[in-house]
Amino acid sequence: MSEIVSELKAKIEDGSLAGEDLPSVLDAIVEIVNNNKDSQELMADMAEEGDEVKINFIIPEVGDRCLAIIGGQASHLPSQEPDATVTISTDADTAVAILSGKLDAFAAFGDKKLSLEGNLAKATALILLLQVVGDTLGIEFKR
Repeated sequence: MSEIVSELKAKIEDGSLAGEDLPSVLDAIVEIVNNNKDSQELMADMAEEGDEVKINFIIPEVGDRCLAIIGGQASHLPSQEPDATVTISTDADTAVAILSGKLDAFAAFGDKKLSLEGNLAKATALILLLQVVGDTLGIEFKR
């Protein structure tokens, strides 16, 4: 396990994950999914079908970020992509709670703490990839 993934796992376990850590969380997600056999197969299938997914994250306290899956590889881009598949808007506290497994993303959406825009059906790949991330980090994402 790399240093960035180990540090993230430790912060989640000791409850010290904070909004300022969110860019590193995206870096760790990219590393985990690019090095996991199951997620590599999923991303390769997406590439064969010509699918790419760009997920913009708008978190005012952190800045705009994008998780892109293009050509069978995940990457973290430090800004919004204008042709994003889906845009997720939330605050840092909600993002941290979801990524720590303390808050259900669907409940956050229902409580209007999180908003989604775009092609949600195509973005379901994120859910599968987050399961891989959760398994690696020991997080059970609430549903």
